[in-house]
Amino acid sequence: MTEKTKLILSQTINAAIIAGILIFCVGGYYTVIKAGIPYQDPPLELQIQYAVNMKIGEILTGMGFRLALCGSLVRLVWNLIGKTHRRHDPIVLMEPTAAYADDIWQFRQEIIASDDRDKFAGCGSLEQCASAQEWIDAIRRNKSEETCQKDLVPSRIDIAVRKRDNRIVGIIELRYHINHPILGTWGGHIGYYVRPGERRRGYAKEMLRQTLRSCKRLNIHKVLITCDDDNPASEKVIRANGGVFEKNITVDGHVMKRYWITVDNT
Repeated sequence: MTEKTKLILSQTINAAIIAGILIFCVGGYYTVIKAGIPYQDPPLELQIQYAVNMKIGEILTGMGFRLALCGSLVRLVWNLIGKTHRRHDPIVLMEPTAAYADDIWQFRQEIIASDDRDKFAGCGSLEQCASAQEWIDAIRRNKSEETCQKDLVPSRIDIAVRKRDNRIVGIIELRYHINHPILGTWGGHIGYYVRPGERRRGYAKEMLRQTLRSCKRLNIHKVLITCDDDNPASEKVIRANGGVFEKNITVDGHVMKRYWITVDNT
């Protein structure tokens, strides 16, 4: 099920609950106000009108109550299922190889088709490459200071592979330093992207956790990582891995948050 489908279903459930509450309130209005305490010895016409309003009120309150109750129960089940699905399967970070070329290219197509504002975050030159192999070769060159592209800094890019089915669920880049005007301001040491259909399952948090362990081996002791101000999911991932907020900055009209992670504390 795609994220868009999940969103539509969630909104439909919420709409059903709200509609049930509104219908119940309208039914209460008919029952209490329009069919309330009648005049003493009212004429037959008013008696009929009171009876009709009371019946309408009973139907609407009953209908509204059932709709709101069913919607609430469905919401409860939906949340329980969502929590179960968000428990991620074990993943491993590895350097991309030709064995994953088809999945890499499919991943690329899914990024292009997504509605994300920050497409290809942490994916290096995947957007510009004409093939998966070209991207793999570029990653290998950029690992070394001697062979790295001139306008970049040395880095490693890993694919996050789910062990259960050998499927790529994300891509993450670790830059060895941020002595660069963009990286030192808002790019940071680490960028990552989780496959659109694999989100809200804890993969981003685990990808970052494993990458921070690599930082220790590379003697990177403090890591700058940023996220958009309107991206609470990414901010939650950063905080969960020890991120400490420094300040907000504005980049091309967008507010971004700068966080620092002390690697020795993770």
